[in-house]
Amino acid sequence: MNKTKKWLAHVLTLAMVICSISVLSFGQQAKLEAASGSFQNLNQSQFVSAMGAGWNLGNQLEAANNGVPSETAWGNPTITENLIKAVKNAGFTSIRIPVSYMGHIGSDSNYTVDAGWLNRVQQVVDMCVNNGLYAIINMHGDGYTTLDGGWLFCGSSNQTAIKAKYKAVWKQIATKFKNYDQHLVFESMNEEFDGTYGTPSSTAYANINAYNQIFVDTVRQTGGNNAKRWLMIPGWNTNITYTVGNYGFSLPTDNYRDSSISTPRIMISVHYYDPWDFCGEESSNVTQWGETATNSSKISSWGDESALKSQFSSLYNKFVAAGYPVVIGEYGSIDKSAYDSTSAAQRAEFAKKVCTYAKKYGMVPVLWDNGYTGTYGFGVIDRSTCKVTQQKIIDAIASVYPKSSSSNSSNSSASSLEGTYYIKSSFSGLYLDVANGSASNNANVQQYTYTGTDRQKFKLVKDSATGYYYIYTGASGYSKVVDVAGKSTADGANILQYSYKGSNNQLFDIQKISNGAYAIKTRVTSSASCLDVYNWSTAAGGNIAQYSYWGGACQLWILEKASDTKGTDISLSANDLTYGNHTNAITSGSFTIGASSGKNVAVLNRNTTVNGTSYSKVLQMNGGNSTGRYIKFTATGACTVKVTAASTSTSASRTLRLASGSVGGSTVGNATITGTPSTVTYKIPSAGTYYLYSTRNGIYVYQVNVAY
Repeated sequence: MNKTKKWLAHVLTLAMVICSISVLSFGQQAKLEAASGSFQNLNQSQFVSAMGAGWNLGNQLEAANNGVPSETAWGNPTITENLIKAVKNAGFTSIRIPVSYMGHIGSDSNYTVDAGWLNRVQQVVDMCVNNGLYAIINMHGDGYTTLDGGWLFCGSSNQTAIKAKYKAVWKQIATKFKNYDQHLVFESMNEEFDGTYGTPSSTAYANINAYNQIFVDTVRQTGGNNAKRWLMIPGWNTNITYTVGNYGFSLPTDNYRDSSISTPRIMISVHYYDPWDFCGEESSNVTQWGETATNSSKISSWGDESALKSQFSSLYNKFVAAGYPVVIGEYGSIDKSAYDSTSAAQRAEFAKKVCTYAKKYGMVPVLWDNGYTGTYGFGVIDRSTCKVTQQKIIDAIASVYPKSSSSNSSNSSASSLEGTYYIKSSFSGLYLDVANGSASNNANVQQYTYTGTDRQKFKLVKDSATGYYYIYTGASGYSKVVDVAGKSTADGANILQYSYKGSNNQLFDIQKISNGAYAIKTRVTSSASCLDVYNWSTAAGGNIAQYSYWGGACQLWILEKASDTKGTDISLSANDLTYGNHTNAITSGSFTIGASSGKNVAVLNRNTTVNGTSYSKVLQMNGGNSTGRYIKFTATGACTVKVTAASTSTSASRTLRLASGSVGGSTVGNATITGTPSTVTYKIPSAGTYYLYSTRNGIYVYQVNVAY
């Protein structure tokens, strides 16, 4: 792949107006380190929400001349705190800081990293965390065969020396930052591969896996907050297909993390520049992408929105659903405005859709910016003036990650709000209420005098893919949800009750504001609007509407815990089934396993370990047609279904469907099952009978869990 995004072909003029340089005084540094010892233990969804949308400080600390990194080597000015503040003001909440070490690593047996260089990296990190931003530092250019001074080569035969050097360098970096709080993330390396495009080399891929394991073990064993810090690792060349598919990627163990953390704190790093002829190829006449395209001759033959969605969905199914957050560490597109007046709009559309699907699937998007804002540049902020140069791109990202919600993201995400509540207006003291206790679609949501009945009970259920909440209504027996009428984004749009559809107008960003009060923001407006007591009404029966958020008392709510009837969690393990072909349906606890169309229920011996759980048997689904084999169970209300499964083919993905009422009934969700065992998640909106089955070909099922 052409690396113009990294190595500028243009010589940038140095006749720049330089922002005033902010250097931390000793006193400031001491204050930071004193405050950095506290660490907020955020889980997967909380951490992803807090990181929000990110920006790359590209072509700075990874820039190098003759193998020696220097932040001004490629024409960018010295990094200043004013620049970091400009990034924050643009709406970004995370900054990825690529760092190269190369010529700053000594030739001694300890591979001592130059202290001055590490101190400068620390100064830049401090600029970020002191401004409330999350910072990601990685080892960047050291793995490039095209750069003088590169040495982290997975295709080299001298792996013993490389791994020793890699371990030594990361030990020094990790020790330097071990007391920093959760705002700092380490990333093991960048686009590591053997330089050959196409199917990965198994030997070279094994070395990448080994580097990742060395990185995790080394960082963890430096102690301090590093024992519980989130760590990022890439697969082959940060390529999504080669990371998700069966090409050799292996997750490292996390055996040395703090004993108080029950699950691995590993994040997956991938990059997204598809299609490359639009995103990065300077010689290409492909200048348009997506729904805003006006000229079909300027659109690539591949990499459209459906491909983007498919790629991100595969990441969700493989990693996010299994508890491993994903960071899109780089994405973006170059400026081709000299050849197409619509270039800015096309780039904005691409950024918006990357962010949209990243947020949908619970991932963190980090925009690539190389500091160059002219033709073929990836830049969106001028580093000499600290001004935004690509406002359309900034606005596109803000439409998905609005600044209004980012300031409160850490409060809203600090703990899960799942549960059943009475919801009281901070302004009127009246309670959210479904008019007349109706169970019907389009029943109005209003405020009313406290009754303590089901009409005033609301169950918050978090959507794991987005971090937003569905609000199920007690009046409907928790079968329907609170809904913005007509998917409207307008002020004054009515709030009502409607059957669950899983759409954005039924999702809410519930943010803690102050004194125990919450804003209930609507996802259909990207959290720009919220539930509002319309016209400041104090009357019982006063209407609830959507209105632009400004923080007034009529837009704030108190959540009061309420009791509700909760279903009982159930589980099916293939380990508990009897080996062999069963001609009749079999039951296991609350599950019925059946077959039709001349098929038997097939239980096979197959020893497999998935996420630390050992399975001696599998339940084989299908082969042939959608009605062949199924798993049936009854849900007593809204719940989450997690299925651990694998395709019977190591090279082909299959679809596992959850349907209501019958095999072939209304689809609740489809999950892509690969040849590598993993866990997928479905959300059931209401009580009923449900069926799991393969849409066509064979799938091995190890475990099914239903949780309320």
